[in-house]
Amino acid sequence: MSNRDLRSGLILLIEDNRDVAQAVGDSLERYGYSIDYATDGISGLHLAVTHSYDVVVIDLILPGMDGLDICRKLRGDAKKSTPILMLTGRDTLEDKLSGLEAGADDYLVKPFEQRELEARLRALIRRNRQQVSTLVLKVGDLVLDTATFRVTRAGQELDVSPIGLKVLAILMRESPRVVSRSAIEREIWGDTLPDSDTLRSHLYNLRRVIDKPFAHPLLHTIHSAGYRIGDVAPQWDQAIPHSIHQAGAGRNGGPAHPTPPPPPPSEDPEIPAPDPTPQPARPPLTDPEPAPLQPPVGDPTPTPEKGPMAIQGDQGQRVTRLAR
Repeated sequence: MSNRDLRSGLILLIEDNRDVAQAVGDSLERYGYSIDYATDGISGLHLAVTHSYDVVVIDLILPGMDGLDICRKLRGDAKKSTPILMLTGRDTLEDKLSGLEAGADDYLVKPFEQRELEARLRALIRRNRQQVSTLVLKVGDLVLDTATFRVTRAGQELDVSPIGLKVLAILMRESPRVVSRSAIEREIWGDTLPDSDTLRSHLYNLRRVIDKPFAHPLLHTIHSAGYRIGDVAPQWDQAIPHSIHQAGAGRNGGPAHPTPPPPPPSEDPEIPAPDPTPQPARPPLTDPEPAPLQPPVGDPTPTPEKGPMAIQGDQGQRVTRLAR
C-alpha cells in the first residue's frame, strides 16, 4: 500500500481553538487528506458516531464534553473501533496513561510539528487498514472474507460487483449500526460524489444478490437515516400495512378503532332479501297548511280577522314583540 493511498483518508478534527484547527486542517489537506471539523465535544461525538473516519483527532480540553469522555463513549457506547489520536498540552505520564486507557490509540503533545502529526496519522491508518484487510466479517449466515473478497451466504458463494463489495464491507463492518447515505458515498468516492441514483442502484443490485434468493433479508433501509445489515426483524413501521397506518395502530399492531366487517347475509327464509331495484325519489316533506282558528265555543262574538297577529295569549304577545 503506497503512501499516496494512506494519505487519502478522511480525518475528523475536534478542536475548539480555531487557529490550531485552521493550521492543522490546511497542513493535512496539503498532504491529501479530507478534513471534517468540530469545535465542541458534543458535535464531535455526533460526527464520530454517525460517520466513518480513518482517524479521529481529539483535543483533550473541549467545551461540552472533554476528549476523555468522547473516547469512552466511542469505545464503550458506540462500539467504534476508529483510530483516535489525542492532542493535549499536558505532557505528564499520568495524562498520557489516562488518554490511552480511555481508548486513544496515540498521544501527541502540543506544540507539535505538522510532519510528526501527519506521520502518526499515516501509521494509524496503515495499521487499521491492515487489520481490516485480514478480517472475516459475518452477519447471520452472510460471510465476507476481506482478504479474498469472497462472499457466501448459507454456504452459497455469491457474485458481488466491486462497488457492491465496498458497500457490503462498510455495512458489515458497522453492523448492526445504521450507516448514513452520505457516509457510504464519502468512504467510497471521497469528495467527488456521484449523482443521487448511483448508490441506490448499487444497493438495489447488492440486495438482489445477497437477499432475494434467501428466506429473509439482511440489508435494511432505515427511512431518513441510512442503511444497515443485520440479522434482525425489519422496523416496526415498515411491517405495518398502510391501511393500519391510516386508521391508527393499537397496542398489538391492529387498528385502534377497527372497522367492523359487514354482517353476513341472512339465511332466514322469512326475511326477504332486499330489492336491488332502485326506488324512485320521494318528494320532500312539507308542513300541511294550518287549519283556520275557530272562536271559542259559547262566545257569540266572532273574533275579527287581524291576519297573523290575531293569535292570543302569551304566544301572540311574543309574536307581536318580534314583529315590532
